[in-house]
Amino acid sequence: MLLTGRAAYPFFSREILPYVRDRLGLGLDIGAVDNKFWGDMVTVSGLLTGKDLLGYASGVADSCETFVLPPNCLNDDRLFLDDMSLDRFRSELGREVVVGRYNLADTLREVFV
Repeated sequence: MLLTGRAAYPFFSREILPYVRDRLGLGLDIGAVDNKFWGDMVTVSGLLTGKDLLGYASGVADSCETFVLPPNCLNDDRLFLDDMSLDRFRSELGREVVVGRYNLADTLREVFV
């Protein structure tokens, strides 16, 4: 499952998901994560915290093998804005977690190939 903020969700659902599923035959789902830390008015993926992403992912983990995080939600030290580490996120979720790339095609290749 590709996790994203509310701002990008309509675009991904309308433009990317049908192509990936119908043309490429990949079983991709997209999850729109609410930003509880900063509030509902903040809808971009770069301001999602580890706690908000983990809360969403934990709720759907039984139906997903792999989660793809937006590349801009982590800093160079692999920390989210709330100082949760990527290692802790992976450990608490108990599923494969991939940090996406800014090039979606590269991300899909990494996850599905």
